[in-house]
Amino acid sequence: MLIKPKNKTAKKNRSIMSGILLRIFVSFIFNFITVILLSVFYFFTDKNVYDSFMITLIVLSVANFISAYSIVIALKKNGLLYGVIYNLPVILLLVITSLALNGFSYDSRAIMMPITLIIVSAIGGIVAVNTRTRRN
Repeated sequence: MLIKPKNKTAKKNRSIMSGILLRIFVSFIFNFITVILLSVFYFFTDKNVYDSFMITLIVLSVANFISAYSIVIALKKNGLLYGVIYNLPVILLLVITSLALNGFSYDSRAIMMPITLIIVSAIGGIVAVNTRTRRN
């Protein structure tokens, strides 16, 4: 049973929350599709993920930037914090998967990937907060 908001502020907050949840879902799907496309690329080119680490890092960085930007643009505040927080589950999932595929051993690339993705997510959030949107 849904509780209907009685005033305009509650309706606006509900609208904002539903928009944020939709953006989180879309950014998760976007990151998931990116990882699937990378996996298909590596399968058909017979390359190892660690052999083409820079390609992987660039593609995942772009995906995290776009997802942080799309989430924070709806919030319009605390871009650094929200950009990192909302992308952190995806980053942790990527790190755990990467470690599992590498036999739970780590090297400089396993440390560089999450740090880079966190920095890019923070930058995406900051850019989203500082972007002026056209108001109708």
